[in-house]
Amino acid sequence: MGKTIIATVITVLVSSLCFCQNLETRRHLLGGSATISPGFQQSNPDMNIYVHGFAYFYPEPKVSLNGEVYWYTGAQEQETLLAENSTLVFGPNYHFLKDGPLDPHIGIMPAISLVSAIDRTTSQPSVGAYSLVPLVALNAGVRYHFMKWFNVFANARYMMGTLTENYPKALSMNEWRISFGLGFNVYSSKE
Repeated sequence: MGKTIIATVITVLVSSLCFCQNLETRRHLLGGSATISPGFQQSNPDMNIYVHGFAYFYPEPKVSLNGEVYWYTGAQEQETLLAENSTLVFGPNYHFLKDGPLDPHIGIMPAISLVSAIDRTTSQPSVGAYSLVPLVALNAGVRYHFMKWFNVFANARYMMGTLTENYPKALSMNEWRISFGLGFNVYSSKE
């Protein structure tokens, strides 16, 4: 049994090396993915659930432009503070390494959320009107390009902002959002 597992691991590693994409440069690399992402707010005892989709383009090997959407699908429990919290994010990431399959990155991006909060301070909870809340997103993550068309990724993002309207008091929208999964990439130019 142990020999079978070791043989399988070696076979997978060797085959992934055979199909590795030569990433001498990431210039003109285009990619994207979609995943389920949890969100954790200090002001909200519940865990928010998002469908997170994103696309990115590298105009230069150490810079990528990202467009992302977080579609709020609900929360894990019933006592959430939010009826809606979908977010659009766009901006640059800085990539520490120019060459090779390992790709750690950081970024600061503007974002905007469509928010509707639930007022639970009264005996009858009421859903507030929709508000657009500007946010700042701090991003840190890593990609590993392991085959010609694929990468695996892990990303942590801290969203900062405050809901100041359509709720009895200012509500912090600060939240950690975690994403990981399988991504797809292609070169958009043969340079």
